[in-house]
Amino acid sequence: MKTLAWLSLHLIHGLILTLPTMVLAPSSAIDWRYIWFMIGVLIAAILESSSQHIQFDLLEVKIHDPLAMRVASFVGLLLLLGFWAAQIERLFGDSPDFWMSLLGAAGLAIGIALRIVAIRTLGKSFVSDIQAYNTVVRTGIYKWFRHPSEIGLLLISIGAALLLGSPHTAILGALLLTPISLWRMRREDLTLAS
Repeated sequence: MKTLAWLSLHLIHGLILTLPTMVLAPSSAIDWRYIWFMIGVLIAAILESSSQHIQFDLLEVKIHDPLAMRVASFVGLLLLLGFWAAQIERLFGDSPDFWMSLLGAAGLAIGIALRIVAIRTLGKSFVSDIQAYNTVVRTGIYKWFRHPSEIGLLLISIGAALLLGSPHTAILGALLLTPISLWRMRREDLTLAS
């Protein structure tokens, strides 16, 4: 029963992420770019929701940084709007350049890989809330990158848009998400330093 609920939740999630394509695109317009986009964003969404180790008993949930949680929710909304905008730009824009799409596919894949490795390295310590633990992790991917999850998130956003041939959405996504990611990185560094 739990597996069926999990699959249903992710199916609904995937439909919401790809809603503009499902509603607006004729079936003849769906090409390899859409297929890879759908697979990539669905993997990223499954990864994100599967990685959150949330206690469902609200009395036991302790949020350490309420502002960080609100910002994380806002980032999720921006990502959804960015994915929708990329699909709409693709439908009504120029025909995408092959090399731009290839660069976007690579960015999306690298972003997903960075997040997977970051999440697996931190395990249950990976949360959207900003918390300070006893030690700073300096193993695995954290040996080379200070904030691989944030970098991965930016690559997913920009890569998904470029994959579809939506450069305006990629630029807008970078302009909106980069300052937020930098703020989150700085806030986490200050928390870890204290």
